[in-house]
Amino acid sequence: MRDFDPSPSVVRITIIGAGQMGIRHLQAIAKLDRPSIVEVVDPSSTALQQAKNSLQSMSCRGLIQKTIFSSSVTTLTKTSDVAIVSTNAAIRKSVIFELVSHKKVKFLILEKVLFQRAGDYQEVAELLARHGISAFVNCPYRTYSFFQKVKENLKDTILDYKYSGSFIGIGCNSIHHLDLISFLTGEKNIRLNSAQLDAEVITSKRNGFIEFTGTLYGYTNQGSRCTITSYKHEGVPPLLQIISTKAIYLIPLMGSSALVAEAANNWRWKQVPYSMPLQSEWTHRYIQDLLDRKTCDLATYDKSMMLHMEFIRVLLSFLQKQSPDREVSVCPIT
Repeated sequence: MRDFDPSPSVVRITIIGAGQMGIRHLQAIAKLDRPSIVEVVDPSSTALQQAKNSLQSMSCRGLIQKTIFSSSVTTLTKTSDVAIVSTNAAIRKSVIFELVSHKKVKFLILEKVLFQRAGDYQEVAELLARHGISAFVNCPYRTYSFFQKVKENLKDTILDYKYSGSFIGIGCNSIHHLDLISFLTGEKNIRLNSAQLDAEVITSKRNGFIEFTGTLYGYTNQGSRCTITSYKHEGVPPLLQIISTKAIYLIPLMGSSALVAEAANNWRWKQVPYSMPLQSEWTHRYIQDLLDRKTCDLATYDKSMMLHMEFIRVLLSFLQKQSPDREVSVCPIT
């Protein structure tokens, strides 16, 4: 294992997984407000080269002092201030265990969906606790100023939350919405129902994984409800509707504005700015907060674990019903 001894003020950052998301994290780190040394790990030489090319093509690499590209965590330095695991869900648990066995990590940011097996969640929770690692899950909607204002406006109200569109990825994207519902309502538990999912499971655009169409239902202890509907025909743009007795929001997630009607304004519709920041414009904010405040606006691992476990539970139950002759213990989503 190699090591070097930069100034104590230099931040050590590790990215494991140099796919599209890993590259976006790397691009954001170039915007970090302090000097850094960045390690990028991926077993694929092609992925590492693409990450290297992406960084070299940037007009400004900010305060990055050194970038190390490696095929294995065994070659990494001994400590990391912040590590980001952006692998697929199938290998994420093993990657976390390998990372922690070779490196002392202060803060961990994990991509979602976290894991495919129900038992993995508690195993990783115990690992993080043993090593004193503060971990967060990258479901970023709750960090956007737009949704933070929505939370403030709808405080103490019951919500009807509806997200729909063609092939929106119930398997890969629902956890974003479950996390946002939890943030908006302040409730940790969301009970899910898969009765209205389409019986036919479809192939994901990501090789080796599956997706679902139909509707996933959910409800909270205080009475808020959610529906996530993925149509299996083209042409329906993604739309988020948040409805309460105080206000109604119609939000085209990929658009630049939303419609809002408020009870206090006699339910007159008005257009308000809305934008979804790119990950390449956002990761450095989490890192700066972790370094300065020892926390960030993302959900902690423990909070996200509860939502993930219910999500995996209901999808595994659904898959088991589709294949009653064999035991289903892995939900192949990412």
